[in-house]
Amino acid sequence: MVDAKYKAIPDAEQPEDIELPPSDVLIARAQERYPEAGTKVKAEFLGRLDDAIDNCQPRIEIPRISPDQLQPSTEIEDQNALLKALKLPTTALVAMIAAALLLMITDSPLAKAIYPYVACITTFLSSVPDIRKRFLNAAVPVFDKLDTLKGTIERRVEGVSATGMKYLDVTEKAMNQAIAPIKDNLAFATKMETALRQIDPKIDIPDTSDIEEKFNDFERQLKTGFEGMQHAVDISRDLPAPLQSIQKFQLYIMGPFLAVMLALQLWGIYTATQKIQDGAIGAMDDERMLVETGNNVTVVASMAPTLAPTSSDHDMEAQLAAIWLAFQSYVSTVVQIIVAFLLTKARAMAAIINSQIAILEKRVNEELRKAVGDVFENIFQKGFGAVKVQFLKLVKKIDKIQGPINQLKAKIPGGDINIPTNVMDKIPKAGGSFLGKFGKK
Repeated sequence: MVDAKYKAIPDAEQPEDIELPPSDVLIARAQERYPEAGTKVKAEFLGRLDDAIDNCQPRIEIPRISPDQLQPSTEIEDQNALLKALKLPTTALVAMIAAALLLMITDSPLAKAIYPYVACITTFLSSVPDIRKRFLNAAVPVFDKLDTLKGTIERRVEGVSATGMKYLDVTEKAMNQAIAPIKDNLAFATKMETALRQIDPKIDIPDTSDIEEKFNDFERQLKTGFEGMQHAVDISRDLPAPLQSIQKFQLYIMGPFLAVMLALQLWGIYTATQKIQDGAIGAMDDERMLVETGNNVTVVASMAPTLAPTSSDHDMEAQLAAIWLAFQSYVSTVVQIIVAFLLTKARAMAAIINSQIAILEKRVNEELRKAVGDVFENIFQKGFGAVKVQFLKLVKKIDKIQGPINQLKAKIPGGDINIPTNVMDKIPKAGGSFLGKFGKK
């Protein structure tokens, strides 16, 4: 089962489709925001405009990889793999302890000085094969999913144009529903303009054609803007380096990890060596003080051979220090292996890969903004914003002439908007009282 916080990567054949908010939700929002909207069809149109203005952007969301998609290993499998990974470092430890014992036979100061670092690097290198294998095994299912992911990204990039068209089509449909009753009233008002002016000489009959023409222009802009958009985004170019191949994954993910671990181990050996040297120098200073600062120099000098450490004591201390440094390198390597195993667990690996997918998503969306950002802004932010302002003005004008229209309809037999030709012929073209011709009581 896929973790709830991850979106599973869809199959390559699965069609991409955007879900727009339902009408009732947008109507409720618009009626609260625009009390003057009145009817539900007007409120839905305003709601669709606001939804497109806020949400119609040239961007995509790339699904993340779930830990369950990475074939997570069982606890027993991890324990067996860990024990196997410790075999080479343990062998290296035994070899380094033997080398420490042999080191005391030689009188080479250089060999004694570089031994701790040789032991550290040798033990470190003994762990690399199993760590590399662990990272590779963890990466294989990742790259299997990436092939599917690339297809999903390409379809979603292509779907940006479909998303824009869907927002445009749904909003245009809402516009047609909203202005249909308005157009009926305006058609009546246009036919009866002379009579309406007798009721209100200052009457202003608006026109909906500007709004309708804008939507025709939006469609042309959208289709023109999307020409050649498919070549605007190059997934292979935008992929972060670690996701381009398994070899680069090793170079950019496993490589830095190993480099950091080696640096930490070498630093630990350096600090431990310095403490041992500082301790040896302190012991030598104590010997000199014992001989040179007594009250009776002769007595103290005679006691010095029994109180001062012998040559064999120094050799034993040096051997123990060398063995301890070799063991320290081994412990550090064991910690390194454990950390590597934790990093290659499914959840940790998913987090690493998803951080790279987030970088990819950002790059793709930047490319989309460069390619069609201006088109979306001109249509859905600026264009729809202007249409909203224009429609609200239209609603106010309709509200102003609705009263005279209702009065005039009340005077027409049956209140029929589709006035018969014989009745229309009786309407005076200029002058005279139209209202007086129809049943003046």
